[in-house]
Amino acid sequence: MQHRKREPQVLSKSEQLSLLKQPNPKAPTGLRNLCLISLMLKTGIKAAEIICLREQDIDWINGNLFIHQSGGAKERYLTIDEVELNLLKSWRRIKPVSSTLIFTTLKGEPLSDRYLREMIKRYARKAGIGKDVYPHLLRTTFALDFLHETRDIDRLQKVLGHRDQSTTHQYIRLYFIEYSGVNEQPRNDQIVFADLIRQQDSKQIKRYNFESDKPYIAIEAEEEQQGRQSIPAMKCCQCSFILHYQGDCPQCGATFQRILKHWGKSF
Repeated sequence: MQHRKREPQVLSKSEQLSLLKQPNPKAPTGLRNLCLISLMLKTGIKAAEIICLREQDIDWINGNLFIHQSGGAKERYLTIDEVELNLLKSWRRIKPVSSTLIFTTLKGEPLSDRYLREMIKRYARKAGIGKDVYPHLLRTTFALDFLHETRDIDRLQKVLGHRDQSTTHQYIRLYFIEYSGVNEQPRNDQIVFADLIRQQDSKQIKRYNFESDKPYIAIEAEEEQQGRQSIPAMKCCQCSFILHYQGDCPQCGATFQRILKHWGKSF
């Protein structure tokens, strides 16, 4: 009997929060592990990349990370939020000074990929997550969350460092499966289906074009409000309010420029 390849599950928002609650930041290793898990969930950084991060790769003022070329991934810059930057600064103050690596053992030795994998699994079991949780699943979770919030496939390719667009296309397929509940390959034509994310007061339709060499996720634009320019739906980085027009967040007041910087966008 031929078995269908099992698709990886992603972590829900509640599962991500539960996982992040497991490390004890009052303990040195707990603070370090919280930094590791948080960065992987918030940036999609690979396991091999995060354990090789060095102090000089971080802009400690602006919160930019320089990721070196690794395997099939391109070098790139990533931006992190103030929360993650402060966590990194806290760990930096107590980490062994004998190594230029950011993440080390308490003796200053490099962390192994095996330790990272086992640590994540241990915290997942402790959190009661009944899924096989491993480093690349955190990257997959980030990718689908990114598509959910930005619909920006080109930007996702840059953030993940993919050289080949076909690699990024795999996440489009997973996104379709995750939010449609249909475990099958999308047909090689234009698939149109109702908004699976059910945003408040949203009547948007997502169109997935698998015919062209460069798939896209287009968003049906709303009518422009007088004097305001409509934009693809974008979540506020501070309160998660869904913005449909240029301007500061009407719910928490976060500036439009800050939101753009968080998502690596410009208009």
